[in-house]
Amino acid sequence: MMQEKTADIVLFVQRLLVSAALIYLTTGQALYFGAFAQNAAALGIPYAGIFCLLLIVCQFVCSFLILTGIAFRYANFIMAALCIAGGVLFFAGNFDKIAVVSSLLALALFIGFMISGPGIISLQYLIKKLKERKNKNRLPRH
Repeated sequence: MMQEKTADIVLFVQRLLVSAALIYLTTGQALYFGAFAQNAAALGIPYAGIFCLLLIVCQFVCSFLILTGIAFRYANFIMAALCIAGGVLFFAGNFDKIAVVSSLLALALFIGFMISGPGIISLQYLIKKLKERKNKNRLPRH
């Protein structure tokens, strides 16, 4: 069995790599927004420009939340929902098997993140410990 400290380091490295990949993907979508929105419109997605903009913002924000570990489970839930929507609705209609499999693998990763939590190498853990210390040092009122 893996030691707890090693597991937290592995989880941090996974978060770092997933966030880097998401930021890279989102940056490409933002830089080529016109082509991204045209592809979405060609698939029949209504309001493709607004949908693509919302998707880019969600991915960008969630990637930083996953990296820092703040609102970690919520960010992974949103990303899992985007994987389901993208893999099943967006790519399956286009019969892009590689994209569907990639979306399912990412879904499995985000579900694993939701179960494991951010670990001790995260801002969420640091904030939790600071609140506990603050409450511990507080004097009881009479």
